[in-house]
Amino acid sequence: MFLTRSVLNKRLFQYGTRAMHYDAKNNVHIPESLEDIRKHHDKTRPTYMMLYFHADWNPTCEEIEDKYHKFCVDNGTWTHYKIDTDAQKRIKFFYDVKCEPSFFIFLNGMLMKRIIGYNFEHIKKNLEYTVEAHHGKFDYHDGVKDKWVDYYTQVDLQEAEVERDRDPSRQGLLFEEHL
Repeated sequence: MFLTRSVLNKRLFQYGTRAMHYDAKNNVHIPESLEDIRKHHDKTRPTYMMLYFHADWNPTCEEIEDKYHKFCVDNGTWTHYKIDTDAQKRIKFFYDVKCEPSFFIFLNGMLMKRIIGYNFEHIKKNLEYTVEAHHGKFDYHDGVKDKWVDYYTQVDLQEAEVERDRDPSRQGLLFEEHL
């Protein structure tokens, strides 16, 4: 059965579009865009968060699919995101993902660790260390412990700082022009 554009538009209007799919069985959020992640972060501000970047064509990602879902269920205190890098190229570019599978661990919105590969014992140790550090090893002061930081705001600030620090000759400004 083929659907015409008008029928599709009516169905989209009738049912709406989802901003973020949540797979409750596997404890995984599946965003459709970078804006979905940002909105969800702003709304929920998860203390512990892990992003999993995968590709459907990658045999390794296909091989670990069941292990990953079990891992997410076993680590239910964490907010898990599963991102298909082929379907969500903007998210892949934003987080500078070089290969799949990759796991990014966040604490209060701050990127703590990038892990390339799928050693779930190693990932579990990093999750445990992050929780332990948050509750004791980190030397927080002035109520900063539970302050949530927007990762995307950090990236924007870092980019602005890099722009200010660039050598003027790279921006097409010649020394002789300013004499």
